[in-house]
Amino acid sequence: MFRDPRGVADDDPDFVAARNEVDWLRQRLAALPPLSPPRDLWDSIEARVARRERRMRAAHRWGAAAATIAGVALTIGVMLQRDANAVASIEMLIGTSQQLERSFGAMVATSADSSEVGRVLAYRIAAVDAALNQMSAQDRADTAESARLWQQRVALLESMLDLERGAGAPLPMI
Repeated sequence: MFRDPRGVADDDPDFVAARNEVDWLRQRLAALPPLSPPRDLWDSIEARVARRERRMRAAHRWGAAAATIAGVALTIGVMLQRDANAVASIEMLIGTSQQLERSFGAMVATSADSSEVGRVLAYRIAAVDAALNQMSAQDRADTAESARLWQQRVALLESMLDLERGAGAPLPMI
């Protein structure tokens, strides 16, 4: 809520003195004769203002361009880092898969286990291998799909190894 300061602050001598000074200055300025500056003065002022505005617009454009480039570079860096992490994850899964295969030798592709679970695991591993081979043959670089397939392969190999050891692990839900 706004109140008129003239009625509220009349008791304050500092406020009254400042108000009187402003009123005096307003009267003095109103008493000055009208002045029309020479046209060439206005032209020079307008030219200076126009130059300053052009510089400011150019600076804003360059700043916006620099911010855009920095944003794109940051986005690309994050994407490359994410891809590098995915590739590292895939390489770790490949290493785990190879280690599991070495754990029970050549029995992965031709499992001696004649149980239904062993055959299903072997078929699932073969299906994952076929999908990985198809991705490789088509030169598809889908790191997310590749990582998902390698995770499936590792889980299947772990289940097969558990089965070979006699643990009788159930089929992994993939």
